[in-house]
Parts: sequence; structure tokens; C-alpha cells
Amino acid sequence: MKLLLLLPLMLVMLGCKTTIDHKEINIGKQEAALLTAENCTIVLAPGTSPTAKFAASELQTFLSQILGGEIPVSATPGSGSNLFVGFSEHTTRIGLDPTALVRDGFFLRSSRQDCYLAGIDDPKMDPVIAMKRGGVWINLYERGTLFAAYDFLERFAGVRFYFPGELGTIVPQKSSLRIPVHSIIEKPDFTQRRYSNYYDGEYFEGENRKNILNPMKTLNEYRLRGNTSYLPCCHGLNGFNFLERFGKSHPEYFALLDNGQRHNNPAMPHPGQLCLTSGITEEIYQDIKAYLQGRPASERGAVAFGKSAWAFTTFRKPYVDVMPQDSFYPCKCDKCQAAFTSETYYASKLVWGNVIDWAERLKQDGVEGQLNMMAYHPYRGIPQRAIPDNVNVMVAETGPWSQANPEQLARENAEIKAWVKKLGRKVWLWNYANKFSNRAMPGIPAPTPRAIGKYYQSLAPYIFGMYMESECDRFLYFYLNYYIQCKVAWDNNVDYMALLDEHYRLMFGPAAEPMRKIMERFEDIWLYQISGRIVETALGPISAVPSDHDLWHKVYSPAVLAEIVADFDQAASLTTADSLEARRVALFRREYLAPLQQAAQNYLDKTAAVRGLRFRIPDGSIRLRPFKPEPARPDLVDTTVRAELNADNLVINFDCQEPQFADTVAMKRTHDDPDIWRDNSVEIFLNPSGDRKRYYQLIINSAGSLSDIRYEKIGRASQHDYSWNSDAAVSVNKTDSGFQVRVSIPRRTLPELQADGFPANFCRSRILGSSTTHHSLYIWSQFASGFHDLENFGTMGPGGKEILLDGGFDKVPFMKSSGRHWGFMENGVFRGWVTNPQVPEVFHCELDEQVYFSLPRSMRITSHTAAGASIGQYLTGLLKPDTKYLISAQVKLENVEKLKPSASGFCINLWDTANRWFPQHNWLDGTMDWTYLSFVHTTPPAIPPDGRSYLQMRLMNCSGTAWIDNVSIEELP
Repeated sequence: MKLLLLLPLMLVMLGCKTTIDHKEINIGKQEAALLTAENCTIVLAPGTSPTAKFAASELQTFLSQILGGEIPVSATPGSGSNLFVGFSEHTTRIGLDPTALVRDGFFLRSSRQDCYLAGIDDPKMDPVIAMKRGGVWINLYERGTLFAAYDFLERFAGVRFYFPGELGTIVPQKSSLRIPVHSIIEKPDFTQRRYSNYYDGEYFEGENRKNILNPMKTLNEYRLRGNTSYLPCCHGLNGFNFLERFGKSHPEYFALLDNGQRHNNPAMPHPGQLCLTSGITEEIYQDIKAYLQGRPASERGAVAFGKSAWAFTTFRKPYVDVMPQDSFYPCKCDKCQAAFTSETYYASKLVWGNVIDWAERLKQDGVEGQLNMMAYHPYRGIPQRAIPDNVNVMVAETGPWSQANPEQLARENAEIKAWVKKLGRKVWLWNYANKFSNRAMPGIPAPTPRAIGKYYQSLAPYIFGMYMESECDRFLYFYLNYYIQCKVAWDNNVDYMALLDEHYRLMFGPAAEPMRKIMERFEDIWLYQISGRIVETALGPISAVPSDHDLWHKVYSPAVLAEIVADFDQAASLTTADSLEARRVALFRREYLAPLQQAAQNYLDKTAAVRGLRFRIPDGSIRLRPFKPEPARPDLVDTTVRAELNADNLVINFDCQEPQFADTVAMKRTHDDPDIWRDNSVEIFLNPSGDRKRYYQLIINSAGSLSDIRYEKIGRASQHDYSWNSDAAVSVNKTDSGFQVRVSIPRRTLPELQADGFPANFCRSRILGSSTTHHSLYIWSQFASGFHDLENFGTMGPGGKEILLDGGFDKVPFMKSSGRHWGFMENGVFRGWVTNPQVPEVFHCELDEQVYFSLPRSMRITSHTAAGASIGQYLTGLLKPDTKYLISAQVKLENVEKLKPSASGFCINLWDTANRWFPQHNWLDGTMDWTYLSFVHTTPPAIPPDGRSYLQMRLMNCSGTAWIDNVSIEELP
């Protein structure tokens, strides 16, 4: 053992300097040092790096907590045991040579009673500043000494870094700390150890917990020994900025569109798609060559962020990222079409052929450097040509969460191995363990550490690292994912299941088993019932995340939620009050259970609100709102939809405001052209059976072309069928204000149509050729997460006779003369909305065009001290005796606080022959989003014809704000 410990020193003394690309872990049984609060000194020699200084601070913090006394940090050694931090004359004396280390590697060495901790650090970087500023780029620096400090604390002091803070860090309490004789040269097995550090949701504490740049998230990555370098491989051709450079001068460099135009319009989605058989390939090569030769960007006219520069996201010596832009558009020119194949990955031959050409030319021209390229749809197929060794390949695969689907996992793993075989060297991975797109389910936990450990350990022989894309809504959902990912990435042979056992034991003590049960249940539910849910269809098994209905009625049903609550209760009962374990259980209850329960309640609230989203035909109309409004895009237009259902047809009319009609992009297309969605168009979605499973889509562009498709809903996904034909008659007419679209759909093509009402949605895509400030997407249902979100379509159908005037507040004028009337005089009688005389200090009502349920506005009621802040309409002579009425409204509350123990809160008050209150008891208070309230009321057998009747929307004996919209009194049959 002594010989092993002395061997590295002997090699240095003999002049044998070489980089050590393997680990050397030698730990003896003898004691090197016995650290106490009295005899330990942390030595930070003058001139050591800022990173070493931060490492010393971290050592001081945790060793002081462990040993129960302040451990000093000194520039000179103490008389007892010393911990020398960073490279200095002290490490030179015992033969520690920094040139022997690979990136992120470090030394831990004992000598007599002292210990040495040193790695390579970037001398220009200060972790304190880097953490404060945050972000990916500033934290790409070497910090080997810091990694050495964390390894020392974990290996010899028993510290565990699960997440920053007292509750996420295990710090044992000891009077002394025995350090064995050791000589360690450490290095990570994976050079790439990345995850989405800044887009993984709300942190669990701190005033800035919702900020993207959070110093605690950066600190967490430091302590997990995460990534310090970046291999650029993410749609790198964007970084060449060809659209800015050649968009006008060389339109032929850009992909040819169906309509004969080029993809050089900055207003298009993912603009600047390239024609990869044009002269642009030579421009790409010359840029690559110039950069790798160290020539200035100005020589090539390269720009980045508005100035002459090489884009640092693409060009990072010795690497250049040559991956095509996202949302790859297949150029329609003859050359590209001839180069594309009939295979699923049709662009592989062309795209990889270009990459190989560039790589071979670099070698021929004697240019040192590496090209980074990703296997990604539609160019993930392995080319037949040999791939030069100056090309690095990243492979995009689903990743750890594919383990719920063994066939998919086997297929993906086979792809990875095939690439490795082709290259004769390892690849690195881009994986998707993220709550994104249809998996973006707020409040649903997704910890999957077992799956992550198993996945990356199984692929270790084939990969040198990964980027695990991990967007999330709450940081704590993924803390254990990151812990296991980074542990396996550092040591491919680590027993990750033993790490998890240790985690539950150290974090929760006597509550370890119920907390393990909870967390493993969350993992199993996410993997097998949500993210990896398999559904049998006529086309075979497919992966489909559950619909909202299935999520809350089957996956996280009330019974399942009750069981999880019981498990949390049991965990809490096993801990001692105010102990760290009890506080951790409480934290997880707050961060895991409470959001889950709130999401369940939100579903119920939204379901009620969706039920009240109605399009009454033939008398009513609806207006479309911007889909995902952006303040930076203020250019809005109006779209009104009307409809009627007669004996033969369902007729739908769109009136589209369009002041820039000449700039709209649409072309005459054949029936059912799948690319029609790219055009300026309107869309109709119908679920005529009302089953919220089978639905129909009609897309009509402003050139009058039509595509109609039938869909079968499977979870949150859909299977399409273009064989269905609506036989719709379509007309598009230009108007002074824009254009109108009329669609007449024969009822015979909708045989299951429910004449009394059915789910529907209406949308518009405003596609302009030059504008960059306009909202391009509009939708009716504000609850829909996308155009196809069938569960959240509104209801279209006939309505009963409406008693109220303008319950949507889109027509009535404000009568300034009174200051409290919205309406008009009709035959000497006022029709419309009226309030009591308003005193702003007490209460006031006003129209609100910023907050509304339906366009264009709502009515806002604000009460400060009023006994009865209200707005209403007189109904004298409008209510029939002994008649059923549906009273309904959409209501939103903010900070409504009751000022009395009873008869207090928001309510609806009807007077026919007596006061009627809805709800009858427990009036609403607090804060709530738009909620649909509905009540059926039968009027008494007799109503005096001259008796005064009214409806009032009231904030009674309370303070706060209420918004009301779509208020209705509908006569029922």
C-alpha cells in the first residue's frame, strides 16, 4: 500500500509527466489524521485561485458544522492537521502535478498528518460571481479544486448534497473525524453531464424562487459535480445567421416553398430554412474553415447579436455545430427533392453527405477542428459513407422515460449502438426527461431516479455523456433525478439503488419507508401511467399520455390521492416534532402533495368553467382571442364567428379583420393538402357526438382551399384520418375590413350530430409575409392548451330565450351623464346595467378590457367597505310566472375578504316576489380564477305585472374585487 501511495510522486521525480486518463483510488486502513475543531486548519496559500478560495469556504462551512467549532482558514499551515486547498508550493512539494489531470479531475492526497485537495481551476473565474450572475455560459469553467472539496466531504465526512439548504444536505455531527491514508486521482467517466439547470421550475424557498437564474440551482450543480464544458450541438446552423446575411441578396440559398417563395421571411416560424443543394453549402464550409483557422468574423461577414462576431453558441473551438435549424423544412426545389429518399428519415443522405464533405475538406485543407452533428429527425439515419474522425455525433433519443415501453427502448438503444459501430467511437446523447409539450402538467410529480440510473448505466459502454433535457414546473420534482444522473455520470459503476436507499434513510430517518413508498409511487405513476402510457389502437399499441379526464378520474383519482395523503400522514407520525426529518416530510408535503391536490381542484374548477363556455346559435356570436398572448406583439385583429343549424346544413361564418390582406400568405391547394396549416386560414373543430373522443377538423385558407380530417382522441394525442370528406361548400370573400369565410357542412356527413349542443372550437392562423409584430394564432376556448385540446372545447348549440341585455358587456354604452349606467333608453325605459351611486372610496364598477372571460371586456366590481357593492339589471315585466330559468355567470375573484361572519362574500341576488340568493349559503370569497356559476330557478305561480324585479351581482359586506362576464338568465323549456 505504501508503494502505491508513493508511486505518483516517484513518477514525477523521474520526470515521467503524463496525463492520467483513468482513476486511481487508493485508501489505506491506517489513520492519516484525526480532525477536531481544535487541531484542524484549512490552508489557502497566497495566489491560489478564486475557485480554491470558494472550495475552502465550503470546507470550512461543513467541517465546522460537523466538528462543532469554527475551523480557521489560514494562509499558513497550523500546528495540527492541515487541509491544503488548491495547487501551491505545498502540493508541488509532495509531487502533485496539475498537468497529469484531465478536465474536472482532481487529487486527494494524505501526507503525514496533512491532506491535500487540488484540481485544475480557471484562474479568471470566481464561483461567487458566477453563481450570482447565473446562466449556462458563465458557469462553463474548470473548477477541479471545488470538486475535490466536495468529494472529500462526501467520501470522508459523510456529507450528502441532495439539494442546497439545511433540509437537502446531510451533515453528520461528530467530535472528531478520522481521515485514512489515501492517494486518489479522480476523474468523471462522462465528460458531458448536463441537464436543464435553469428551466426546471420554481425553487422551493427564497424570495426569488420563481426566477430562472437562481444561485441555489447553480450551487446544486456545483455540488453534484455537473457539467463544466459545452460541446455545441443544437441546431447550430442558426448561429451562422444566414438569413440576416443573405436573406435579400441570395434568396436561392433558402428552402423553396410550395407557393414558389423562399424561406427567407423573418416573420415565418423557424425562419431561414436552407436549400442544402444550393451555394449555401460552400458558404457554410468557408465559415467553418475561417473560424477554425482563427480568422476574424468580419472577413466572412459573419454576425451574431447585431455585430460582427462568431456566434458563441455554434462556434466553440475546436468545435463547430453544423446541425440544421429546428423544424426542418424539406426544400421543394428539384435538386433537394431528388436528394431526399422515400425512407422515414428522408433527409439523412443529403444532410450527412454535406457534413461528411465538409469534414473531408477540412482534412484536405489541413484545418484542425471538429464538427458536431446530431442524429435527429428527419436525418437520423446512418449514412452509407464513412464518417471521418473529425465528426462527433450526438444521438437524440427519448431516454430514461422510454423504459416504460420496452419495444421503444430496444429500438432506441439499437440505434445508439449502430451509430457507435459505424463511428468506431462513442457518441453522446440528447434525452427528454422533461415535463414539456403534452407532458407539461403543472402539479404532477415526476421523480424518476431509478429509471435514470438504470438507463445511463446500461448505456455507459457506448456514450461519453448526455444532455438530459429537464424542463419542469417545480425544482424539487427533479432533485433526485439530478443526483442519480450526476452520480452515474461521474462513476458508471456506482450502485445507484444503494444511493437511493441511503438517501431515504438519511433524509427521513424513521419515516424512510413511507417516504420511499410515496416517491417510488410517483415514479411508477409518471413512467407507466402518464409519460410512458401505452394504449392499444386499431393501428397497434401507441404511447399516449392520459387526457385530463383520465388523469383525474383514473390515474390520480380521489381514491389514489386519499392513499397518498394517508402515506404522508404516516410519515409525519413517525418523526419527532420539529426534527429535521419532520421538517423534510413537511417540505415534501408542501412541494409534492399540495400542488397535486391544487391541480386536482383546478381541473374541477376548469371543467365547470368550460361547461359555461357556450356558443348560442343562431342568435349568438363569438370572438376569437389571441392564443398565448404576447405583450411584445401588440398587433391584434378581430375575428367574429356566427353559425346556424338548419335541416340540411351546419353553416359557419367567419368575419376576419385584416388590414394587411395583401400581405397574407396563402395559395391554392389540392383538397386535403397536409401543409395547408402553414397558410393564412381559419379552422373549425367539431365533436358532433359530444363524446369528446371523435372529432373533425376543417381548415380553410384565404385562397379558398379546404382540408378536412377526422380524428380519434387517444389520451392527449390524436390519430388522424384524411379519408373523411365533409363535402363542405366553401367561399372566401374579400371585404373592406378583411375577408369573410362561409362554410356549409351537410348534416349527412355528421350523422352523430347532437342538435341540442356539442363541443366545438374555432381558430385562426394569421400568416403574413413581412410583419413581425402580429399575433399569428387566435382561438375561441381560452381553456384549450392547443387547437386540438378537445376536452376544453366550448359547447355550440341552441339556447333558450335570453332575458338579460348584453351579459357579455360587448355592446352597451357607458352613460357618462349618470356615471353609473351602461345601456340606453327604449320607449322611456332604461335597458342595461346599473349600479347604486358610486363612491370610489367605498365601491365602484367599471368595464375591464384587460381581464375578461370573453372578448372584448368584463365588468369589474371593487369593494372597500361597502355593505353591498353591486351591479344589476331591472327585469320588470320580463320574468314569467311558474317558469324555469337558468341563471349563470362567469366569475373571477381577487382578495375578497369577508367583513362579517355571515351574509358576506360574492353572490347573485334575484328578486321576483322575494329575495333569492345564489348560492343560498356560503357566499364566495378569497381568490379564484374564472369559475362558471349556474343555478336553476323556478319563478312563483304569480308575479305582479308591475312588480319590480331585478338581478344583482353583489359583493356583500366584504372587500376585494370581482369580475363578471357572460351573465345570463335563460328561459328553459
